[in-house]
Amino acid sequence: MTTSRPALLGVWVGTTALIGAGLLTVHLGMSGLDDPNPAHQRPGFLDANRPRVTAPAVAGLGPPGTRSVVFFTRTDQMTGLQRALASSAGRALAGVAHLVVVLDTAGPLPAGALSDPEDLVSRSYEMRRPRDQGAPVGYAVVGPDGTIRYRTEDPQQGQHLSEVRTMVDAT
Repeated sequence: MTTSRPALLGVWVGTTALIGAGLLTVHLGMSGLDDPNPAHQRPGFLDANRPRVTAPAVAGLGPPGTRSVVFFTRTDQMTGLQRALASSAGRALAGVAHLVVVLDTAGPLPAGALSDPEDLVSRSYEMRRPRDQGAPVGYAVVGPDGTIRYRTEDPQQGQHLSEVRTMVDAT
């Protein structure tokens, strides 16, 4: 059985259009807050990207032998993160780990938030820069041994507190 050139051309054009549509869909779903390398964004396992390092000391970090989560957020996302941390999932997370929020501004801060307008804290935690090259938006999990066990860029961190809890529970 032979296939005609127009049929092969039709298959080629259809396949190309399908792949192009898939790539366009993925590209449109990305934001400036996403990690430039999607493999580093929420990889789902501990110690994914780098060797363990001792977590830099910041106010609110738990004492040795406890777990902590350091959230890095921007001013325009703070309300959503606060709402999430006040929810039942946030309260449950606070029951197993000390929670620290690092904000990218020097302006008025919500109670308990740390100011990091020059990204000194996020750099000390080796947080990755998002696609827009602004302040990181994500979180780092500090294990009971005082080392950073997990860090990731997560533009929707407030919506993923169950994932954060999973990572905390694994340390």
